[in-house]
Amino acid sequence: MRYRLLFALLLPLPLLAADPVAQLAEARAAREAGDLPLAEKILNTVIAENPTSSEAYIARGYFWLGQKKRDLAAADFKQAVAVDPTNPQAYLVRGDLAYRLIAGDFAACEADYATVLKLDPKLPHFHAYSAELYLYMKKPDQVIVEALQGLLDEPNAPIHKINLAHGLAFSGQVAAAKVLYTYVATVDIERGLTGAKLALGDLAQLKRRGIEYPQMAEITAFLEKLTSP
Repeated sequence: MRYRLLFALLLPLPLLAADPVAQLAEARAAREAGDLPLAEKILNTVIAENPTSSEAYIARGYFWLGQKKRDLAAADFKQAVAVDPTNPQAYLVRGDLAYRLIAGDFAACEADYATVLKLDPKLPHFHAYSAELYLYMKKPDQVIVEALQGLLDEPNAPIHKINLAHGLAFSGQVAAAKVLYTYVATVDIERGLTGAKLALGDLAQLKRRGIEYPQMAEITAFLEKLTSP
């Protein structure tokens, strides 16, 4: 054992296998620091050294998406599935981002989500994604179903309460929706983003995509009041 360790220590640096997890963390740190050329270089290196890593393609896809290079992002998200068709996370990302967000192909997204459930029926946060899809497909009753299942699996995750509120609001149960929106209004979702602000962001994204519900104006005004000082 000691001889093998000594041999590894004596190897030239280029021959030592780099840790892809650490490299991806370095790329993320470079991106957050604003050093985009370095982040891109690291991501390209990780993929060259780990051509079957779906995580590497997903990371680079997110990088391209942040640069608003949607075609490159979609290609990487699709490649993540191609290099590892057993990874449920790859299908989730391809469905959510390459198909729903970029292509607007909701049927393809739904098909990918069905594959996710076959590969991992308990994938964390899955029902937050599926609820969002049905929100875009204008199926609020199904949004409610997905949100309730999410709450059963993850009762402490506020995102499911927000999605449930969306489903209730857009299926005509506005009073019940307002109770839920109020309940999560000041809950910190991430990095200072409260439930009310996240819900408002959801509605704004829907409107930008031309997806309207009759209750949207009333709910938007209600949420704006919840976010005001």
